[in-house]
This record gives sequence, C-alpha cells and structure tokens, in this order.
Amino acid sequence: MKRGFISLPNGHLHICSAGQGPWLLCLHESPRSGRQFAEEMQQWRQSFTILAPDTPGYGLSDHLQNNDPGIADFADAIANLLIALQAPPVVVLGRHTGALIAAELAARHPKRVHALLLQGYPIPSPDSRALYLERYFQEPNLDWSGAYAIWWWYRLREQHIHWPWFAQGQSRARAMPPSPADLHLRYIEWLESGPHYISAYLPAFREDSLQRLAHVHCPMIFCSDASDSLHGTRLRLPENCRHEELSADPALRSGELLALLRELSIGISGINQPKVNIPQATERYYLAQDDARIHVREYNPAQQASEPAILLLPPWPGSHRDVAELASLLARKRRVIVVDLPGQGDGAPLSAEMQTPDSLLAHMSNALEKAISYLGLERPHVIAHQGSARILQYLCTTRRNQFGRIAMLAPRMSPQDKTSEFRCGDMMMENGAHLMQIWHDLRQAELFFPADSSHPDQALAAGRSLSPQILWRRFIGAVKHTHIHSMVLQAGRQFGEQRADADMLVLDNDDKGLQPFSSHCLTEILRDDSPETAANRLSAFLNLAPSSFGFEPNIR
Repeated sequence: MKRGFISLPNGHLHICSAGQGPWLLCLHESPRSGRQFAEEMQQWRQSFTILAPDTPGYGLSDHLQNNDPGIADFADAIANLLIALQAPPVVVLGRHTGALIAAELAARHPKRVHALLLQGYPIPSPDSRALYLERYFQEPNLDWSGAYAIWWWYRLREQHIHWPWFAQGQSRARAMPPSPADLHLRYIEWLESGPHYISAYLPAFREDSLQRLAHVHCPMIFCSDASDSLHGTRLRLPENCRHEELSADPALRSGELLALLRELSIGISGINQPKVNIPQATERYYLAQDDARIHVREYNPAQQASEPAILLLPPWPGSHRDVAELASLLARKRRVIVVDLPGQGDGAPLSAEMQTPDSLLAHMSNALEKAISYLGLERPHVIAHQGSARILQYLCTTRRNQFGRIAMLAPRMSPQDKTSEFRCGDMMMENGAHLMQIWHDLRQAELFFPADSSHPDQALAAGRSLSPQILWRRFIGAVKHTHIHSMVLQAGRQFGEQRADADMLVLDNDDKGLQPFSSHCLTEILRDDSPETAANRLSAFLNLAPSSFGFEPNIR
C-alpha cells in the first residue's frame, strides 16, 4: 500500500492507494478516515486501483480554510485530487457522509465520475434534521481533568447502542458495539479530526441530500445493511433508485460490495488504466512507503543551505503538531525539519516486538539516523523536546560528531528515575480505563520530577505545559501508540552517564530538569516558556560563535 501527501489549493491531502485495474475512489464517513477501507483494500486490490483519501479535516489531511464549508467544498477538493493524479473517470464508493460527497462530486464534476455506489446515503427527515442540528453535536469543555477523553469514548460507543447517540433509553441501534480494539481505532480517528470534526459532518444534516440526486446523471446504486444506522433512509429514496440489501456479516458484505463495484465498472475495465503516481509534497511527506515510514513536516524548505538545517524532534509521546508554532518561528531564517519517527505522532505504528525501553530507544535512534541520511543533512543542529531528548542523547553516545549544536527543551531525564513503572500497556478496556490511565500519566509527568513521585519537594513549577490544550495534544500522540506508551514514559526519563560530543544547551522552566546536565553543558531556566521566548533563545544559541560559550563545550 502506498501512502503520501498531495499539495492542493486547500492544503495537504493524505491518500492511500493500492491495487491495479479500473480506478476506485473510496470516500469514508465522517469523522473517520481512509483507514476505514483498509481491510477492503486488501481484498479488492486484484480488481481495482483503489484510492482512499482522508477527506479534508479528517485523518492526516489538512482542514479546509473555509470556516463554514459545505458538501460542495469537499467535492471540489476531491476533484482537485483527481486532477492532480491525472485520474481517468473513476467508480466512487461513498459511505454515509462520503456518499454525499460522492454524489456532489458526480453532479459538479461529471467527467471525473463513471459510476456511484452509495452506501448508507443520508436522507434525514425534516424532524430528525432539526433534532440532530440541535443535539447531535454536543461537546464537553476541554479541561485538565481528562473527563473530555472518556466522554468521547462513551460517545462513540453509545452510538452503536442507541441511535441517535443522545437518545439513551428511547431508541435502540441494531449494530453490535465494536470490540475495544476496533473502538480504539475509531477513537483515534475522532482525535485526529480535532476541533474540525463537524466540518463535513454538520452539512450532512443541514443540506438537502435528495435535491442533490436530481443533478447526478451517471449510473448509481444505493446499498445498506440492517446493522447500518442509516438503513432506514432507504425508504425515502426516489422510486426509480435501485437499492441493494447487504449482509450484516462484514466478510459477506465485502464480497457483495465488490460484485456491485465490478458491475458498475463495466465500460471502463477495458481501458488501459495508468498507475497511480502520488506527487510528493515538499512540505509534508513520508520518507519511506512501508511499515517503517517516517513522517516529515518541513518549514521553509526552499531556504538555501548556507546555514545548517534545524532538525526538530517533537515530544515523545506527542507529534509534530506540538512544535508547529516553535518550528514556524525558527524557520524565519533557516530550514526546519520536524520528524515523527515510527512509534511517534504520525509515524508508522511499531510492532509489539519492542519488549524493553532500551530496545525501543535503540530502534527509535536507528530510525532517526536513517532519517538524517535520507534527508541528506550534514551536521544539522538538533532540538529535542521532552522524551525525544532521550532518543537524541542515546544516538549521541554512539554517533559522535554527527550533529552541529544540540538543544534540549525540558528533557526531564534523571538517573534516579530508571525504575519508574507506568501501568498502561496495550490492554484496550471496554470501559475506557486505559485512556484515563494515559491522561493521568501525562499529567503526572508535568506535575512531578521524577514522574513516579508525588512528594511535595518533587513538584515542578506550574507552567504552560499544564494547559489542557497541550496535554490534549500529547494525549493524542500517546493514544495513537498506546501499546508502547508505558515504555515511552520510562525510556523518556532515563538518563545515562554518557555525554554528547557537541555544543549543547538545555532549557527548562524548572531547575530540577537542569540538574543532570549542569556539569557539562549550558543550562538555562526559561521563566517564560512561550514558543516566542524559546525560539529567541534557541536562535541566539545557534548563531553563537564557538568562542562565545565561555567554557569548553565539547566534553568527552
């Protein structure tokens, strides 16, 4: 399976592709992502060249700049994708909200669409539309308690028990609740959409889906199964519409969908179909198109190489989103590259083979070294944030002279913290308890140092990192790689005695985090730990002449 990002007028669109044959475009329901079709892509790849984008604002795709987008805006974005890929006319499978976007795509861009298969096409009644617009998009306040995290878990689970989800005790859904592992994957998709989760979801209830069908002139089949929450809307379809009843069994349903797609592809199957060529964006991309892929986000990529590039490692757990503001500030005069390694942020998931913090660190350090090689970086300056400082420190002990200057932001590493045990493993709990354990661990790491302490003397100074928004971003990063969460927290807080052979600056908002480094590198407390203050101090450090340190920085 190929993955990549395409630069479009409205930002980067993430896409997965696989297979060969007539082109099949799969549009997911909201607020999910193209991963919804992962199993079907494996089963259908012998029959179709399959494209599964994350629609704007979902999965890994950027959101639309329009503050109040309609279904037409999403359809136009998908049309821009097909233009960028130089795609022939495609068969489109749209599911729920994706079915609305598919119908709009066919109406607005008829030359791009050969046929439609619309699964669970939304046609709310006037009464239900008004009720959904009033109650469906309730959202709790994000605060430091973590209640928001568990609210979303039950919100997702409840919609499989009651439909609509807010009608507890009044209605029953006909679907089995997902397994904890499957629910966790859906939970991640909701997390990724963030504050934009309703962008394509709201128009699905607001716009007239029946009126849209009058403007579609290509072959079109509707389908649904008894467990589908939108199965009842088939009764509101126009009389001349063809509807196929699908099996409630996922394995049987996949074969039935494939048969319908093959039927709809008649007339284009004989055309010599081009292979998918995903033009790689210059600002956001993967270094590898396999299970070891490394996510890269570049700022100011066109900057001339007169100055060393800055390699910025985001918090671990966390992602490139945690350092986006800092990266933008640093990129005013330099090329800045932010990487999510496998097991971090938008990098590839790691397998369960990582058994210890040391093996995990070795793997991550090896991936970082590969990233530097792939990117062709010559002695880059490196800035590592929190847990990623441990990855960098580990690599520095084995690869001397590979870096220019090094800076660490709140590394929070201590030799006394090697035995810390965080309790969250890879066990997905139906009651969502694993999510609250992750939230607790992340808050604890921001409140105490070492993180397994609760003694008043070990409390850290209250700072910006206790903001609910920042904790929430870290939480997203941890939830995406839950099975290594506990090892990440342990590995991120172990400090070895080896010292980096490089000019090093350590910044923190509490002197407890500086103590392990104070004897052999520059250390400084940032009373104001805003991105602007950190960027100014880091820029000054990177611009220093070697003689400006005031002491010998290259300690061996």
